[in-house]
Amino acid sequence: MKKYDIAIIGGGIIGFGTALGIQRKNPKLKICIIEKDNVVSNHQTGHNSGVIHSGIYYKPGSLKANFCVEGRASMAEFCQKYNLKYVKCGKIIVAYTEDELPRLQNLYERGIANKVKGLEIIGSERIKEIEPHAVGLKALYAPNTGIVDYREITEKYAQISMENGADVLLSTIKYTAMERPLRFYGIPAMIFLVIGLTFASFSFQFYAEVGRLSTNLTLVSAGTILIGVILAVTAVLLFSLTSIVKEKSR
Repeated sequence: MKKYDIAIIGGGIIGFGTALGIQRKNPKLKICIIEKDNVVSNHQTGHNSGVIHSGIYYKPGSLKANFCVEGRASMAEFCQKYNLKYVKCGKIIVAYTEDELPRLQNLYERGIANKVKGLEIIGSERIKEIEPHAVGLKALYAPNTGIVDYREITEKYAQISMENGADVLLSTIKYTAMERPLRFYGIPAMIFLVIGLTFASFSFQFYAEVGRLSTNLTLVSAGTILIGVILAVTAVLLFSLTSIVKEKSR
């Protein structure tokens, strides 16, 4: 079996983004990305709105704010570089009533503090120009908000990571314990299971015949039953440790 320096579980955009980041800093490391499905980005990455947020909402100076602003720019640049789907549609955050205007102003100031480019407060007429179906007193316009296809981006990430030497292991399957060689945990598990069941069976039979004659004998029976149950549970836990992953390279 091939050995790796790093194994990344999950073939979504986070997994492949992590792989690319590691490859940039340590190109000699052997990396594999493990995915249970037969395609990448088949879960959260492939089931969202695809929005590239501009960074308005996060606390100024926070890691989230910096990451969002820098990430929006780098994501747009990546899509343009590889000719991937990217629509710079912008967005408006609308204040419908007077009491929402201070909150809108607060978002504007937060966005400016986060160095979000192109932000402006617009009136009702401009709102209609940008989005005819929206109505409001004022709105915060963020022209750099965009929409992408994160599944397509992840597929490109996967391609680049493999070109850099990573292996993508798709269709990983979890097998039952009995399919792993018994020398790992199977033999101890079988021993515990047999002893546990024997203890429990003996204790029930003992109690049925003589245990009711004495309180002490009853306690002995209960204790033996408990030991049997503990051994049986231990056997189950040992079996659970023997699960393995079948790996298939993409």
